[in-house]
Amino acid sequence: MECLQRENSKKGGFLVQYKGERISLEEAERREKKYETQNRSSHCYLYYFTDKGKTVW
Repeated sequence: MECLQRENSKKGGFLVQYKGERISLEEAERREKKYETQNRSSHCYLYYFTDKGKTVW
């Protein structure tokens, strides 16, 4: 695997590659509720990221 960065990494930071959907907060909350009612919450992971000071899903 090769990784190229435009900026220097900060000590203690990490680099991650995410392959999946980016959805709105409203959609994330809707899915969480849906999965809880379907008893699927233990099989689902929703990730919340901060990118340039903005939270994204």
